[in-house]
Amino acid sequence: MNLSPRKTISALFIKRVEKQKDQIAIGSIKNDKLDFINFEKYYDIVECIYYGLNKSGLEIDDKVAILSSTCKEWHFFDLANLCSGATVIPLYQTYRNKDIAYILNHSESKFIFLENEEQAKKIVSIMNELNFLKSIIALKKLKKTTEFTLKEKFSFIYYDDLIREGVHLRNDRPGIFREKNLTLNENNIATIIYTSKTTGKLKGSMITQKALFSMIKNISNTLNHNVNNQDRTLTFLPLSHVFGRCDSLLAIGLGVQTIYAQSIKTILSDALIAQPTIIMGVPRVFEKIYSKLKKDFFTPKKFTHRKIFDFIKSQTKSYFEKVDDDLSPTISEIGIKNFGYHIIYSKARKALGGKVKFVVSGGAPLSHHISKMLRNSNITVLEGYGLTETAGACFLNPISRQIVGTVGVPLGDVQVKIASDGEVLIKSNCLFSGYFKEKELTKKAFLDEWFKTGDLGEINYAGYLKIKDRKKDIIVNSLGKNISPQKIETLLQNEKLISHAFVILNSSSEITAILSLEKSSIINLLGSSNFSRDTSLEEISKSEEVKTLIRDKIIEINASLQSQEKVKSVSLSPENFSVSSGHLTASQKLKRDWLAKHYKPLINSPQIKIF
Repeated sequence: MNLSPRKTISALFIKRVEKQKDQIAIGSIKNDKLDFINFEKYYDIVECIYYGLNKSGLEIDDKVAILSSTCKEWHFFDLANLCSGATVIPLYQTYRNKDIAYILNHSESKFIFLENEEQAKKIVSIMNELNFLKSIIALKKLKKTTEFTLKEKFSFIYYDDLIREGVHLRNDRPGIFREKNLTLNENNIATIIYTSKTTGKLKGSMITQKALFSMIKNISNTLNHNVNNQDRTLTFLPLSHVFGRCDSLLAIGLGVQTIYAQSIKTILSDALIAQPTIIMGVPRVFEKIYSKLKKDFFTPKKFTHRKIFDFIKSQTKSYFEKVDDDLSPTISEIGIKNFGYHIIYSKARKALGGKVKFVVSGGAPLSHHISKMLRNSNITVLEGYGLTETAGACFLNPISRQIVGTVGVPLGDVQVKIASDGEVLIKSNCLFSGYFKEKELTKKAFLDEWFKTGDLGEINYAGYLKIKDRKKDIIVNSLGKNISPQKIETLLQNEKLISHAFVILNSSSEITAILSLEKSSIINLLGSSNFSRDTSLEEISKSEEVKTLIRDKIIEINASLQSQEKVKSVSLSPENFSVSSGHLTASQKLKRDWLAKHYKPLINSPQIKIF
């Protein structure tokens, strides 16, 4: 695929439209039916938003925030701003009001796109703190009182009205959109993506047009022989996250059809309608999908069925172990694997729409049981790796060969080396330009031209990267032994009864874990005679039967760990780990410092001792 020599998103967009103007570009689901637009209509919408913003006073390098759930309008507005030379500031819906105020002020955002009343109320509550915001664009109709309050301080327009104004301006001044886009500077800051440090304030990564372009080019050069314009993605990840943003740009990068899910909660029902061939997600999402499919298809009730199912699982395990070691499975193993697919795993494939060729997972290690389920369902699993600072994906397991436990090989122009202390260093055109207004932090993030990822890793014999843990998260016990908490947490979270795990040293320099339980799995296992659906997680966490169950599971897990890694004690959290309650960052990562303070009593006086 030959991408435009001008390395901007706008030039890439225009070239894609010229190449596929009559083909399907974007889809959404309404009343259980797919609604499509082609690339020509896609261009028309983005162009009209561009003109509407131009009339509203938007200039090159202005900062424009987006506060909305994932939807096609989020993407249209994003792309129109990228094509205008403005800088887009994505905001998570889950951000607290004070975080929104901080980002809007720190970024000096002049415009904001709001989805609905819920998001508008957040702006109302902080409006007197906002020093730079001038204009609001609302997607959905707001309450009159909310609209009136916002209009007292800000310029205000609805999204549909903005497009209508854009239509009139375009008719008066045709050709300006294309002309401006073909001359846009590739070094313009396209977006500033703020991420929550697990230990401190938010920081904004500045990503240029060239960096975004390079990220898409790296992906397209890797996958363009394996996908075509008939392929379809189901997009549900938050577009405020770099992974979701990457997903949303695949339509212009690869020419695939991008279908926007109704919500992250409707993935399975939407998949039946959309019939995607590609699904991009994070382990937490795939865990939810697995739990639903397991309940529906992988929990045989009759004794004979369970025996058959267990036999198939053991044989397919042997099959994939040989495949992963580049060995040939026996004819018997191949036959049993195919038999298992037809009587069991084909149901999982059908539940995902029946056409999925591969899934891309990133953000954290994918649990083995999920990977096994997908592979048994004849779905290729591609684990990858990327950071906000790399504008998205920079490593991916190739479709031709995946190595379990790795994040694959470098994409495109990405170069990698391992520092003397084990830290992964990256060099690429897709790298960010620094942290906004943070010169010292930017300086510390680089070693010459190499970006210091903060992740510890190793490169295997085949050139595949394995991520071990975050450098700053490594635990050093009283004997000076280095311990990876992520390794232990992943093993714990592989257990279906455990939703989240936080591992830390206690005051005795022993490994202790705080566990958040998977309520539905506990109830399904122990039965309705013990708990009802209305039983609180706090009540479940106090159950002696549950504590005994968890103790036994930890003993099993400890058998696979080295002596210094073994979990010596456990406490059960009376609450779910969530963003809103402070346990997790907006991108679902553990807030380790916060957790250490919040659970300090349980860390030093645990509920369950493991012997």
